[in-house]
Amino acid sequence: MLLYRLLLTIALVPIFTAFFLRAVRGRESWADFRERMGGGPAAPGPWVHAASVGEANSARGLVTALVAGGPVTLTCNTVNARDTVRGWNLYGLTPRLAPLDQRLCLAAFLRRARPCLYVGVENEIWPNRFALLARRGIPRVLISARLSERSAERWSRWGVVVGPHLAGLSLVVPQDASSAERFADLGVAEASLADPMTLKASVSLAAPQEPARRAAWPHARELTCLAASTHTPEERIVLEAFLEARKERPELRLILAIRHPARGDEVAALLSKTSFRVARRSTGDVVTEETDILLADTLGEMPLWYASASICWVGGSLSDRGGHTPYEPASFGCALLHGPDTSNFAEAYAALDKAGGALRVGNAAELGRALACLTPDAAAELARKAQIALTPVTPDRIAALAARLRALAQTSRNAPRG
Repeated sequence: MLLYRLLLTIALVPIFTAFFLRAVRGRESWADFRERMGGGPAAPGPWVHAASVGEANSARGLVTALVAGGPVTLTCNTVNARDTVRGWNLYGLTPRLAPLDQRLCLAAFLRRARPCLYVGVENEIWPNRFALLARRGIPRVLISARLSERSAERWSRWGVVVGPHLAGLSLVVPQDASSAERFADLGVAEASLADPMTLKASVSLAAPQEPARRAAWPHARELTCLAASTHTPEERIVLEAFLEARKERPELRLILAIRHPARGDEVAALLSKTSFRVARRSTGDVVTEETDILLADTLGEMPLWYASASICWVGGSLSDRGGHTPYEPASFGCALLHGPDTSNFAEAYAALDKAGGALRVGNAAELGRALACLTPDAAAELARKAQIALTPVTPDRIAALAARLRALAQTSRNAPRG
């Protein structure tokens, strides 16, 4: 643990400097900087941590149920995620940036928050955070916990650091059976492991109003393909595939929704080298009947794009990122295509492939052929099979989990502090 703290202290110097400079240059506010240092708002009660927008949205139903029992503080690693949570306007919920995993920052935050329970969403393992919570006798829980083979191998090298903290977890709700096995191998007690549950299977995104959707994208849904949450170099692959598909189906249109809007200029420059007529969402370009591609480089608008496309290629699956969620596009009735790397949702994609509810493509040529061959009827059938294959998490199960967490929090409140 001492070595971890030493290495972390060294690593935090450039991290601290980066956040300080972001505040100096106005890219983040000084209030944001104070939150990262442990200052800022907090409310006594359960502390929920969701790293980014996807994790926060997946936990919304659970957080809503927890807030019904009293105040909750929800921390995020990114400003975009925190601001997304603010937009929920949940009474009793205090959204803020997470403190750095440094003891002074954590101690400052814990003095303000006085948490009675810690709930981490997905793969958030922070040894210093866990150590300070354990010292205060605060139960630690991981929900929808994902542990890939690569992450498990990395943490196993830090067994002396991580093992005792994982062994001390009160509850781990793994995302899948493989994650459960890996957590057990790293020291999580069998009694603390619950049945697997994927919170992202509980996400219910509100469909946009049709006039708003048509204003953003006037093209017919059955002729529109969506590349969702793409990373480098996936945009080049998608463009090459789209170019090939258009040779057979010139009526096709493409919405390119990149994972990180900060890459908007980079992807716009790539698109400018093509002959396609492109509109860019972040700059307010108007989409017309002549528009071939919409560069969707904004946050919080994925429901708009899912509702506008009949075919969705899920990004992160051709760029060594583990693939993004199939649940959201499937819930909108999109036909699903994905690459070979789906480790983040391995069991969900295995179920899809077994049921014939998705097409796996390994390169631009295969993606291009799939886009060309997926007629409206074929896409509708693929989407139907996907919705059958993916079992959503029910509200009753979320409510039961929230009740279990509230009971843990109450036990912690009643326990004497050493």
